[in-house]
Amino acid sequence: MDYTEMLDTLLTPDKSYTFIGDIHECKDHLIALLKKYQFEFDDEENIIKKPEHDFILLGDFIDKGKNTGEIIEFLYKNKEHFRFVLGNHENFVYKYMENQIQGVDETLLRNYFDSIAIFSLDKGLYDKFAELVALSQPFYRVIGQVQPSFYATHAPCEKKYLGKFDDESKRQMRNFRLIREENVEKQLAFLEKEGNNLHPYHFFGHIAAESAFRVKNNIHLDTGCVHGGALTGATLNRRLSYLSVSGTKMIDETLPTLFKRKKQVAEADLVPADLKRLTYVAEQKINFISGTIAPAESDVEKNELESLDRALDYFKNKECYEITIQPKYMGSRCNIYLHKQIENSYAVSRNGFKIRDERLQDLFATLKERFHDIFVKNDLTWLILDGELMPWHELGKGLIEEKYIPMSIAQHTEIDQLNHASYDKAFQLAVQKMDSTDFENDQVKMSKKDLLKKYGSQDYQNFKNILGLKYSYVETEKLKKAANKFDEQINLYGNPEEVTFKAFAILKMVQNNGVERKWEGTTSAMYRLVSEDDFISLDLRQEDAVKRAKAYFKTITFDQKMEGIVIKPEKVTKGIAPAMKVRNEDYLHLIYGYDYHFNSKYEKLVRNKKIKQKLRTSIAEYEYGEEMLNIPLAEISPYNESYKEAVMNLLFEKTKETEIDPRL
Repeated sequence: MDYTEMLDTLLTPDKSYTFIGDIHECKDHLIALLKKYQFEFDDEENIIKKPEHDFILLGDFIDKGKNTGEIIEFLYKNKEHFRFVLGNHENFVYKYMENQIQGVDETLLRNYFDSIAIFSLDKGLYDKFAELVALSQPFYRVIGQVQPSFYATHAPCEKKYLGKFDDESKRQMRNFRLIREENVEKQLAFLEKEGNNLHPYHFFGHIAAESAFRVKNNIHLDTGCVHGGALTGATLNRRLSYLSVSGTKMIDETLPTLFKRKKQVAEADLVPADLKRLTYVAEQKINFISGTIAPAESDVEKNELESLDRALDYFKNKECYEITIQPKYMGSRCNIYLHKQIENSYAVSRNGFKIRDERLQDLFATLKERFHDIFVKNDLTWLILDGELMPWHELGKGLIEEKYIPMSIAQHTEIDQLNHASYDKAFQLAVQKMDSTDFENDQVKMSKKDLLKKYGSQDYQNFKNILGLKYSYVETEKLKKAANKFDEQINLYGNPEEVTFKAFAILKMVQNNGVERKWEGTTSAMYRLVSEDDFISLDLRQEDAVKRAKAYFKTITFDQKMEGIVIKPEKVTKGIAPAMKVRNEDYLHLIYGYDYHFNSKYEKLVRNKKIKQKLRTSIAEYEYGEEMLNIPLAEISPYNESYKEAVMNLLFEKTKETEIDPRL
C-alpha cells in the first residue's frame, strides 16, 4: 500500500467539516451557498474570508450546467479553501482527455460530458481542470475522538468498498450505476441493510434526488441543483445541520423523492411535562424508554376475553411462524444499566426515570455476579438489560395503596351493606311482584303517562329500576367470592418481598473499547442467556404447536400462579408486534374489576374489545425505542439531535396512549 496515498485521505479529527453535494457547474449557486456559510468575496470572486473549518466538495463539479469555464476558473483560484472528492464526471473526462478511454459514443459525450468539447478547445482551462483532479481524493476519512467519525465519497457504496485503495473500491466509491427506470430505493436497499445509527457517518452525492435523505448513518446530499432542485451542504459539528440554496433548471428531468421520512416531531409538539422529560433523559443518559405491549384479541365465539388462540393466529397470519413464549412477570418494567464497577450501575423505570433506592446496590451486586461470564467473555463496560423489577410493590406501592386497597375496602363495604339490608331477599320479592303483573310487556307498548296511571308512581319507578337489573342481578354470595378473588390477586402480586430483577432481554452491550453491540441472535437464545425460567420455542406450522402453547400457559398461570405469558417472534420483523401478552382470568380481576366475569358485563367486554390501535402503538414505540438504543451511550447529551429526534418521536407516540383503553 502507498502510505502517502492513505495519509492524504485522513483528515484531522475533532474539527468541524461541511460537505457540499454535486455542483455540476452551478457556480452562482455555489457562491450563494458559501455566503450563507459566511464566506466573503472580492469583486473578482476570490475568497477573502471563510469559516475556520474545512469544506469538502463531494465531486461532479463539471458538466450539465453549461458553465464549464466559470466553475473551473472559480474553483482553481480558490482551490486552497476546499477539499475535493473525485466524482465520476471528473474521472471520466480526465481519462478521456488523456486518451485512457477510447471508442466512446459521441451521443454519450454530447449529452452527459459536455465539458469535453470545451476543454478540447481551451488547453489552458483543461490544465487547470487537470490540476483540480490531481488534488482530488477517492474519499476522505476522519477517525473521531470527540467528534463523530466519517467517510466522504462521491457515490453511495457498500461498506466493503469504503476506505479501500484497490481500483474496484475506488470505482465503487465514485460511481454507482443507477437504473432510473427501475425502483431507485430498491437499488439502494443496501444503505438500510448495512447501515446503523452509530458512526462512522457516510456522506455522499451522485444520486440526484428531490431532497437530501438520511438512511441511518448514510447521508445523501445531491439535491439536483442543475435540475432546478437545490445545492445542499451539511455541517458536522457534534451534530448535523443543513443549508441549501434553490437551483436553476438546466435539465428537464423529474427528480425522485427517496427514503421519505415520517413527519418529524418537534419540541413544540410536546406537552410541557414531556419537554422536561426530554431534557431529563438526555442529561441522565437514558438510552431506552420501554414501549407498551398489546394484549391478545378476544374470541367472541369461544367467549374468551384474552384469547391465546387469537394471539397465535396473529403471528401465524403475519407468516411469523417461529415464536418464543415466556412468562409474563407481575412486576414493574425496568431497565438495568449494569456497569463493570457496581457503584456506577443504575436502574430506569419504564417511563425513563432513574429509580432511587439504596437497596438496588445489593441487587446490582447480585446481577454483576450472575452475569460475570458475559462481562468477561465480551470485555464489557456496560450490560443494559430489559426486565421486570419484582415485586410489583417495589414501584407500585403508591398505586396499590391509593387505588387497589381502597377499591377492595369499598367492594366489601358495599357487599356487607347489601347483606345487612337482606338485599337478595328484598330484590327477589320485588321481582316476583313485578312478574305478577304485565309491566314487562306494558312498558314496551304503553306511554309513560298510561303506565303511571295503571301502576302508580311508586310501583312504576320500582318496576322500571328492577327491570333494568333483573337480567344482570348477581347474588351477594357470588359478589363476595369475586371480591375475595380480587383480594387474592392483590395479596399474590402486591405484597412486599425481597427485591429481585427478572431479566428477559439484552438491550445493548458496551465493550471497554467503546464498541457497542446489540443482540443479533434469536429471542429464545437471548432469553436462555439472561433467565433461568422455563420458556418454549414453537414453530406454528407444526401440528402440536397450539397444544404445547396451551399446556405452557396452564403451567405458568394455574400451577405457578403467574400473571400470564408473552409471545415474541424469534426475529423481530418490521410491521409485526414485537410482543403480545395473554393474561390469566384471575389476574384480570385487577384490570377489569372484581365483577368483570359475570355474564352481563363479561359478554360486553368480549364483544367490544379492540386492540388495533394498541397494536399500532406497540409497534411504533418499539421502533422509536430501537432508534434511541442505536445512539451510542457515550454520545447521549442534550445536544445530540439524532437522540433528541428519537426521544421526541417516542414521547409523542406515548401521548397517544391516553386515547387507548388503559385496561389493554
